[in-house]
Amino acid sequence: MNWNNTENGIKATLKFENQTTLAAFVLKLAKISDATQHHADMDIRYNQLHLNIFTHDVNAVTEKDEALCREIEKLLNK
Repeated sequence: MNWNNTENGIKATLKFENQTTLAAFVLKLAKISDATQHHADMDIRYNQLHLNIFTHDVNAVTEKDEALCREIEKLLNK
């Protein structure tokens, strides 16, 4: 997976077989996000999920963002 670090967040685009597979992934990610109380900005375009991970309350990329990226990597590798 290729992450793109920018001043506005850590960004990535994930491609899935179809929207149903994408939706199942988003549900798993949402459960992790709710448990950690840290959420990615998500934009769905058919079978593509565009992610932007950023700590809005401090207006910077933080360890929370990097940790969420690691959790996303784990989900993808299952």
